[in-house]
Amino acid sequence: MTGKLGAGRRGGLALAAAMLITALPGAPARAVDQSDTASLRLVQTRTEQTVNRRSADARVWVDPQVWVTPVNGTFDLRVRRADYDDPFQIVQASYTGRSDVIQERALPSDLITRHGLARFARVTVRNAAGELVKRSPLLTFCPNSYEPHRSAPDGPNNPRFPQDCRLHRFGLSQVWGIDDGWATQALGYDSVRFRGPDGRYTVTVSIARRYVDLFHIAPEDAKASVNVTVRTRSTSSGSAAFSQAADEERLSRHPAVRTVKSPNTRNLPDLASLPAWGIRAVHTRGRDLLRFSANVWVGGTSRLDVEGFRQQGEDVMDAYQYFYRGDEVVARARVGTMNFHRQRGHNHWHFTDFARYRLLDSSRSASVRSHKQSFCIVPTDSIDLALPDAEWRPGYDSRCGWEDALWVRQAIPVGWGDTYYQGVAGQAFNITNVPNGTYYVEVTANPGKRLFETDTSNNTTLRKVVLKGRPGARTVCVPRYTTDLSRGNC
Repeated sequence: MTGKLGAGRRGGLALAAAMLITALPGAPARAVDQSDTASLRLVQTRTEQTVNRRSADARVWVDPQVWVTPVNGTFDLRVRRADYDDPFQIVQASYTGRSDVIQERALPSDLITRHGLARFARVTVRNAAGELVKRSPLLTFCPNSYEPHRSAPDGPNNPRFPQDCRLHRFGLSQVWGIDDGWATQALGYDSVRFRGPDGRYTVTVSIARRYVDLFHIAPEDAKASVNVTVRTRSTSSGSAAFSQAADEERLSRHPAVRTVKSPNTRNLPDLASLPAWGIRAVHTRGRDLLRFSANVWVGGTSRLDVEGFRQQGEDVMDAYQYFYRGDEVVARARVGTMNFHRQRGHNHWHFTDFARYRLLDSSRSASVRSHKQSFCIVPTDSIDLALPDAEWRPGYDSRCGWEDALWVRQAIPVGWGDTYYQGVAGQAFNITNVPNGTYYVEVTANPGKRLFETDTSNNTTLRKVVLKGRPGARTVCVPRYTTDLSRGNC
């Protein structure tokens, strides 16, 4: 991947200024009909709550249990840009009676934040006399959720949207939404906190007027309230505590598949590296370090699936890459090993040939290499969910495994990447004895070419840096990678 993506590869993401109507090949486009556009409503699981606290001066914590659910079909927003130099745009996608026809309605771009819809909802708290106790600012709302709930029995069996709304700084597209028949919490994982004497309060969550107008939300659907009774009671050590049992891990091996030296399939992942970011110089324990963040992500037409099988009596696993045709496993190939990483903060199994980080001098020759050479591969960030084979909501079936594990699966679906923050000695670049000057942070995916993929030309990216300062007080300036990334400081 280069800093400026080719128009041929990404040109299809360009947005119309006002209204964009798209259809799949061979399918008719439709004029915009507002009756086809999904709306939203607030629902609540209860209207009365009792909150106990240990002392009268303690803050009150309330989870109002207010949910957002779609009306008139799936609520589907597409956030995307054609290239790094372009700002993100947002459209609402609507589906007709035929699933192969999609119409899109352009929405104002200032709705977008890095974590969801800006200034979406407000919380107010009033006492029994109707006096205002608290009024929150307008809060960001993420339609995606790690823990959505079904709100109707005829909704899809599983949610399709990702588990969060984060926009990666080098990401190209994301999808935000709520499936028809599902709901997500209006306040995410936040609770309402306020102070006041024991008594009755009303906690109200309301959708901002701008969104009410934009999505034609019925007035009665834009507000939900719960009556809260606050009581001060001392609690004993024997009082019941809330707990949630962990789900049992059900890790099963694939059915027997043939092992090949080279896969005979067109369905392969495409590993690509993003430019390094978050680059800074620090001095710690007598050393000057250059810290950075890096991400390797998966494009192509199939997920990356690397699985380790324990050798009897050994602290090593044989690693195999599995190949898919759709959801069917068709073959596997040996791609190296996995080792158990016992250092603090890890204590799990790592694949040894996923990525490599180097600091190159101005002639592009290696100057310093990061000792980070093995990885637990998981999907941490969505990068491009507009790809035809992207999985919006990964199954998160990656397991880094415990020391006595017999088997682990580490996988990244299409459109997702794995971010690593190189902030510790051995992983950050040791620049104590590196002279000032111009260098490049090199991030390389699949450095040993052990993994099978469709394209290796986009495996390496370089991020220019300029080292300055003096020993013990080194500084670094980072030129912009592209014109829109203003975090460059040179």
